[in-house]
Formats: sequence, C-alpha cells, structure tokens
Amino acid sequence: MKGRKAVAERFTFKSHLLTGIVVLLPISLLLLVLVWLYSILDNIISPYVTFYDAPGIVEVAAVLALLVLVLFLVGVSARTKPGRWTILNLERHVFSYLPGYRTIKQILEPFIGKSFTKSFKSVALVDLWDNGMLMTAFVTDRAKGYITVFVPTGPNPTSGNIYHVPDKRVRFIDAKVDTVLTSVISVGAGSHKLIERLKK
Repeated sequence: MKGRKAVAERFTFKSHLLTGIVVLLPISLLLLVLVWLYSILDNIISPYVTFYDAPGIVEVAAVLALLVLVLFLVGVSARTKPGRWTILNLERHVFSYLPGYRTIKQILEPFIGKSFTKSFKSVALVDLWDNGMLMTAFVTDRAKGYITVFVPTGPNPTSGNIYHVPDKRVRFIDAKVDTVLTSVISVGAGSHKLIERLKK
C-alpha cells in the first residue's frame, strides 16, 4: 500500500513539474526574444546617446520606443500579402524548430485579428452556480440544451476555464468581443457597460 502511495506521489510530482515547464517555456522564450531585440536596438542607439552625452534614462526610453515601433511595423507587415508569405515560410523553415513557438502561437492565436470571430462566436454573462453571480464569458460552441463558454481570467485573457453550461444560465451581451477583452484586461473596469447591454 505504501509502495503504491509513493509511486502516486512521484507521478504527481513529475506531472506538476512537467506542467510547470510547459507553462513557463513559452513565456521564457517570449522574454528571451524581447531581451534579444532590446539588446540589438540598444547597440544601435547607444553610440548616438554617448555622442550627445544624453542621460541613461533617455537611452532606455529611446530603445523601448523603438522596440514598440518595430513590433508595430512587424504586425502591420504581417497583414500584407508579401508579409504573410514571408512569415509563412519563416514558420515552416525556422520558427517551427524553436522550442515553445507552436505553444505560444496556439495560446495567442484566438486573441489576434480575425481569429476573434472564429474562436469566440459571441459574449455573455454566465451564472455558473445558479446563485445570481455572473461571470464574463465567451461563447465557443453549442449543443442541445448546453452552451460551451470560455471564462477568462483578468488581466490575462489567454488563461481561463472552459465550462459546458445549461443554456438557461447564459445571458448574452450585445457587445463586441474586443470590447469585452478590454474589460477583462483592465480587471473589470467598464464592466457596467456590459451589464447594461444584456440582451432581453
């Protein structure tokens, strides 16, 4: 009996350890990429800052501003036909071999661009426990008598839980998905507008 218990504990520890690695690996990879980009941009700007003898805070602010600009331009170019072609080939021949890339893409894809309408059909307030307490949710699928919803956690909407809820407990909201995401990211700020938009 003790042997079985020890095996179960080892299995549980291993499972939790692997889960932690899976969760942290994509985040770590993303941070490494951002740090790498920051380092490259810093090396470009640093000589100009040194030449003009500007304070260090100016250098940091300039690098961060340039980093945001680079990310913005990449996002804009990714929406063009040549940009999509380039990214598709980079994914096939480069990015797909990076550890954690596919995981990051799968996590973020439902929250980017046109994937909104594909992943989230509509938004609603859900009374999960049938006690009058409402939770912000995205409707992802339907079945006879039940509605599948994704309830995000704030301020990070990429994490949350999936529930299959009786349709009588789901109250649809006349609001856009990106509007509700903004409320989730701001940990509920402006949610009074969602309650006011409950469909009668």
